Amino acid sequence: MEKKVIQNLCDRTDAKLRYADIYVAELRKQTSNGDDIDRAHQESFLFHLWGTKDAFLIELNYYYNINLPIDKVKNGTLQVELKKLESKYRVRRIACVGER
Repeated sequence: MEKKVIQNLCDRTDAKLRYADIYVAELRKQTSNGDDIDRAHQESFLFHLWGTKDAFLIELNYYYNINLPIDKVKNGTLQVELKKLESKYRVRRIACVGER
């Protein structure tokens, strides 16, 4: 496993999480009146939060050498593949994600 590849994947996951955090901070500053600006910030937060999950699943796919094609990396398909690995490896979270 290439260290640079896994670092890039970790960085992408971390970036998506930071982007979601930016929108949460913006939402906290605003007085909510339900206008388009409020909705845009809410949807942007959800977009980046969902992207964080997707980026993390891609990390797991690479880290555990599951090798699913990107379009097949989804929670359900990854869980099936990870269960196959449980007898060989102890599945754990990648250390570099969220520990900076």
